[in-house]
Amino acid sequence: MFLIADYNDSLIDMFDPSRKSSEIKQVFSVLKKELPQLINKVLEKQKSEKELSKEQRTSS
Repeated sequence: MFLIADYNDSLIDMFDPSRKSSEIKQVFSVLKKELPQLINKVLEKQKSEKELSKEQRTSS
């Protein structure tokens, strides 16, 4: 029988032979939990900072 996990692992093997789909799922599980909090922190910090003028943005 053809399993989706086996299919995913075979695709992953093409690009990252040392990893399995279970490892990648674990990484994304952590990201799913932690990323929303990080995004909110970044958005809050951005609110308190001044926006750069057009001249400041283009003068690098």
